[in-house]
Amino acid sequence: MHPVRKLARVLGASYLVLVAVSCVVRHARPAPPPVDPGDSFAQVHAVDGDRILDRTIRLAYEQAGPAENSRAPVGVLLHGSPGDKHDFATVVPELAKRYRVIVPDLPGFGDSEREIPDYSFRAHARYVLELLDALGIDDAHV
Repeated sequence: MHPVRKLARVLGASYLVLVAVSCVVRHARPAPPPVDPGDSFAQVHAVDGDRILDRTIRLAYEQAGPAENSRAPVGVLLHGSPGDKHDFATVVPELAKRYRVIVPDLPGFGDSEREIPDYSFRAHARYVLELLDALGIDDAHV
């Protein structure tokens, strides 16, 4: 067998194994933790690619700093992958002295809904925009 064909078969088989493992891990993921009475949640539309779906998902977030009706600037902190809103626990108190700080658990992470149709960067950006709309925020620093 030609070495290039052999390499292509090995890579193809490896890819299929990784896809299967990914499916198993995704469906074996534990349920989100119980809702803490101090947590805040918003219901935002689920998205799949460029389509906004009819169903909603639960998006957890933390809010700190001046009251909602103040004129303080709004800062939004976004965690990486993997991560959650608790990644900013040491930063939020300092920022909250001057800013209204919003720290969401992006869908699929932390206390937000885990089963979402799209985990892309574009979908996560849409979820953050939906959260800001739900909170009545028109302008924010990210």
